[in-house]
Amino acid sequence: MKFTKGDKVVFLNEIGGGIVVKYTTNRNVVIKTNDGFEFSYLESELVKETQDLAYEPHLINKETKSKSGTLHKTTTDKPIEIDLHIGGLIETISGLSNREILLKQIAYFKEKMNWAIENNVKTLVFIHGVGEGVLRHEINERLRMYENISWRKAEIKEYGDGATEVTILND
Repeated sequence: MKFTKGDKVVFLNEIGGGIVVKYTTNRNVVIKTNDGFEFSYLESELVKETQDLAYEPHLINKETKSKSGTLHKTTTDKPIEIDLHIGGLIETISGLSNREILLKQIAYFKEKMNWAIENNVKTLVFIHGVGEGVLRHEINERLRMYENISWRKAEIKEYGDGATEVTILND
């Protein structure tokens, strides 16, 4: 069993995620989505979230209280850098196939994208490295699923050839 009841998961081939509700007899996983609906997925279509994104102090967006006590969200134009190198995401890759490593990197990418959209972040830089270009290709495929964003190769002088800059066109 890859997941347990209560695990937070994200979908590999679509935007969103949810919480594992149960397993069915044919090893499908029933997920209660973030919208409150229940759907059945194959284990291979899901990845467990790698961390809780509710509090990340290193991110640029901050809420501050004015003298009147009203909360204001402040944002700088400095891009948030997200390193997708597997060595920074998990302790060891021992026993993992290349596909499993890629799935973990994509799941982390999706978590960060969804968090950024929900929190009105303007610019992110995903550092994926050069390698054979597999991760870059997969990121580009996932970016096509999002609306109101644009992306390009990140500044070569700063990141070399191994990063993608994403701009979220918030309303």
